[in-house]
Amino acid sequence: MELFRQEALEARSVPALGTVQIASPPRNTVWVALAMAVSGALLIWLVFGHYTRRIHASGTLVPAAGLIEINARLTGTLSTLSVVEGQRVKRGDVLGTIIAERRSEAGEEVAALISAGVRRQKQELRTAIRNGELVDATALADLKQNLAIALSQRQRVVEQVALAERQASASQELLDKIEPLRAKGYVSAFQFQQQNAQAIDAQNQLKVLSRQRSDIDQQIANLRTQIDQHPLKAEARRGDLERQLSQMDQQLLENEAGRAVTVITPVDGTITSILIKPAQSVQAGQSVLAIMPEQGDLQAQMLVPSDVVGFVRSGAFVALHYKAFPYQKFGVEHGAVAQISRSALTPAEIGVLRGEAPVDEPMYRVDVNLRAQSVVAYNRPEPLRPGMAVEADILLEKRRVIEWVFEPLYGLAHRFDESEPAR
Repeated sequence: MELFRQEALEARSVPALGTVQIASPPRNTVWVALAMAVSGALLIWLVFGHYTRRIHASGTLVPAAGLIEINARLTGTLSTLSVVEGQRVKRGDVLGTIIAERRSEAGEEVAALISAGVRRQKQELRTAIRNGELVDATALADLKQNLAIALSQRQRVVEQVALAERQASASQELLDKIEPLRAKGYVSAFQFQQQNAQAIDAQNQLKVLSRQRSDIDQQIANLRTQIDQHPLKAEARRGDLERQLSQMDQQLLENEAGRAVTVITPVDGTITSILIKPAQSVQAGQSVLAIMPEQGDLQAQMLVPSDVVGFVRSGAFVALHYKAFPYQKFGVEHGAVAQISRSALTPAEIGVLRGEAPVDEPMYRVDVNLRAQSVVAYNRPEPLRPGMAVEADILLEKRRVIEWVFEPLYGLAHRFDESEPAR
């Protein structure tokens, strides 16, 4: 049983002046609801949203085979340079000349002295060849003249032999006729001996003339042999001198090749950079200029600073912006990382890739395979060309936004864990 009635209790719960209500404008409610909605959306984005880190890089389009560097084959000075950057060249075109510098103690160029000496020897050999031709012609004329004289002598000797044969025959016939008369006493012994002596003299004269004819025949045969062999011997002597002259030419070529080298382009392409200017010194193996070949698929060759290259991975997605085709109008092209250089490029190599003066900042080369070799512009494909400038965003790891927010705390905790065992 209660002490007070229920109606009394309810009457005491109501203040004498009534209830107090705080008036709130409706717009405050709207702002509170909006703030809660934004906070909730932000929280959801932090928890479930993702962000992909990216690296911005610049580069150029090059053939997949890469740039062709033209290196010096000897140490010397670039004497001439017949091309400029951006010039198109054909295979076999002369790009320039490099001259070696080797000097004697007297300060004279050794190669020039050697070349001058070889040229003097060549001139002497040419003079010897001309003199040899004159001597050979004179000797051949003398041989022919001697042959003509020998033939004339032979003709006279032949006539004398014929006369001597008749005389010997007549003397012998007369001796044969008077010999029976000597037996009968019609011819004295003195007359017979006299006739016999004449017959013997005639025979001896015939033998002498016959021997002269044989000697002249032998002389004629020797002269004809010499005349026949003379052109062969003269050609042999000339050939020996010409071989020496050819050896001199080869020696001169080798000396000049060691003194000056012509730089020739090996392929069709475009001069992208010139690293050595005329009158500058160059070392053997040093890059003189670079050529971008025209044939083959293109590849984007990017330069990435060393402080961010550690996050780039092969196969990473790449967004490409070609300066020749603004992405605001023609869209973004895509590609994938194909290869990352294992070591930083030298300043000279960076200059070759960029086509400008070398830089001191360490850079790495990142090759990007293109998804397409053309860009659709005004409803038709436009082929990409070597040397086009390209800007790229290399997409790295994809993480939740909240992880990026608390990444400094993760790093701090990691460093704390590493320093803990040292205490």
